[in-house]
Amino acid sequence: MKKTIITIAMIVSAVIAAFAADNPTAVLSEASARLKSAKSIVASCVISSASGASNASLTMSGKKFAVKSPEIEIWYDGTTQWTYSARTDEVSVTEPAAAEISQVNPLAVLDYFTSSYTPTMLPPSKGVKRIKLTAKDKKSGIASAVITLQSASLSPECVELTLSTGERVSITVKSLKKGGEVNPATFTYRKSLHPSAEIIDLR
Repeated sequence: MKKTIITIAMIVSAVIAAFAADNPTAVLSEASARLKSAKSIVASCVISSASGASNASLTMSGKKFAVKSPEIEIWYDGTTQWTYSARTDEVSVTEPAAAEISQVNPLAVLDYFTSSYTPTMLPPSKGVKRIKLTAKDKKSGIASAVITLQSASLSPECVELTLSTGERVSITVKSLKKGGEVNPATFTYRKSLHPSAEIIDLR
């Protein structure tokens, strides 16, 4: 009897694991959980659109994040977002919605899309899982997205967004490392960073 129970338990576990492997919601939830398990994450990525490509670095801790690229810098403390434009030497201050955050933080999309989009597993490729997400709300600013995850670690490799305007934005993660505690000041804008910048409060 004991052996029978163990065998049944092993079969059930295998079935659950197989289901999770093919279930896009389960895959996204597990990928998000693995990212959240780290106190902080530091990543480098390439953001591409019709206007060109740009290298960027990302530091993230919980819902807070900071993005830096040659053209733009972003700080988000969980409520307020500061966006610095090198071209205009201006800092815009906003309180963005989840959809807006997902366009600038490639790691935030996992949580956002889980509740607002319908996921579908795409045919697998070697070493990666690909999931397409289609907006439940036709008025959503992001019509659809394709998320590519490493099969073993479920770390995000690429996020391809199709906006409601038809514009496409691709965020390719080049490297990703988990770390420890991060100084909260990392996620807020300080005047000393760009002393001459004009502050534009859009809240």
